[in-house]
Amino acid sequence: MPISTNRIIKLSFRTSGGKAAGFTLTNPKQGLTKEVVQDVMNTILAKNAFITASGELVGIKDIKITDTVTEDLYDPLEP
Repeated sequence: MPISTNRIIKLSFRTSGGKAAGFTLTNPKQGLTKEVVQDVMNTILAKNAFITASGELVGIKDIKITDTVTEDLYDPLEP
């Protein structure tokens, strides 16, 4: 049965309204470091690139990279 692997990076920010907002990007570049991602997030903050329903992005809340492995155990036969 086929096995697939997926990787995502979640960039979470604090907003001026006291809430969290974020972005999820698929297939991030291998070997990313905390410093590189923080630099990108700080650029987003400095340019005020996004405004959310709860206000402007004002700080970095969290950075997570998640890998998932999916094993498909059943493939129905095509008619």
